[in-house]
Amino acid sequence: ATLYDNFDGKHGLTDALLERYGARVLSTIAAGLDRPQTPHDVLRGGIEVFVAVIERELDLYRFVLAENGSRTMLDESAAPVSALLGSLLRQAGVDSGGAEAMARAVLGGIFAAAEWWSEHQTMSRPDFVAYLDDLLWPGLAATGIDRLTEPVDLSGIARLIAGFEAIDEVSPPG
Repeated sequence: ATLYDNFDGKHGLTDALLERYGARVLSTIAAGLDRPQTPHDVLRGGIEVFVAVIERELDLYRFVLAENGSRTMLDESAAPVSALLGSLLRQAGVDSGGAEAMARAVLGGIFAAAEWWSEHQTMSRPDFVAYLDDLLWPGLAATGIDRLTEPVDLSGIARLIAGFEAIDEVSPPG
């Protein structure tokens, strides 16, 4: 009964966990973006953070995923990743019009693979991260992002992600 006094049923609890879980992942990624790094480092680091959180909080991840599926996580993550990709594409002098579609494709692949990995774990986390990185980086590099050989300043994206977290923290529940 106490649970239902604080949350609007199981769905309300799941939403609260998803917000907290997502905010934790995004804040860890944003902390890494405060220093210049290559686009490839950003991709690999983002995958590493996401998979490390899954490994550390496997039961929470499975509960949130079972209740919401990958689609909700995708919808929550797409805006900051799209902004990040758009920024990288513009810095590379490439049309950024496809940034949102690319963000959803990359995230969808990561989420689907992570869902499988969370169930099977037939390889170590570092091997899994390397596998995803080896699969995804060539596709992103083909867009022209690989032309950015010098570290890029992504502090604006870090502030954007922090802004999403601030909005989530003051949003009324439900």
